[in-house]
Amino acid sequence: MARMRDFGPNEIVVEVAVPRNCQYAFKAPLHMALRGRWERQNMAGVMNQDSPYQKLPTVPGMMVAVDIKARTIRAVDPLSFEENADLLAEVHRCCKAAGEGDVGPQPESKLAGLTESEVKTALWHLWEMLNPGTGRDGKPKEPKARPVKGDLPRKADILAMPGQLLLREGTIETAYDRVSEKPLPKYATEEEMARIRGEPVASP
Repeated sequence: MARMRDFGPNEIVVEVAVPRNCQYAFKAPLHMALRGRWERQNMAGVMNQDSPYQKLPTVPGMMVAVDIKARTIRAVDPLSFEENADLLAEVHRCCKAAGEGDVGPQPESKLAGLTESEVKTALWHLWEMLNPGTGRDGKPKEPKARPVKGDLPRKADILAMPGQLLLREGTIETAYDRVSEKPLPKYATEEEMARIRGEPVASP
């Protein structure tokens, strides 16, 4: 059985913790929906007082681990950890009382032999989850993850890494340039990279 301390010495790990206990759609290179952290306080005013989930303690979200040197990425369910056996049993009890089916833990998903672009993209997604920026109202958005282990490189250092950002790999719908109306490549365009770096972009 896995344990929290089994993460490798070079792995950078974050826990999915989206507001309102939502899932997070992790794009390239994982391409999978990850269960977010469950906290009862996030359901205030939404969950019925007699709901079985009122007894559910905090449940950690899925964890994403990236090893730059080994060029790997893993999605790990902390409910599979040995130290969370009692918590998993409680999750099963509450979900069964609520009429839910299988609640996990989810099996580990691991990708090895990542390309430079995939490593760079994975780190960029982790950075975005932890640093979501501000909304249209100018107020800071809530982070979609919590740091668990390791030091994530700074934004500038990630963008300076070799490779390109995979922004559209695995998407169902084709994205088109708003001016030329031509399909956009799977990698970030020069204009998109300028926006990501915070550089001024001329209006079309």
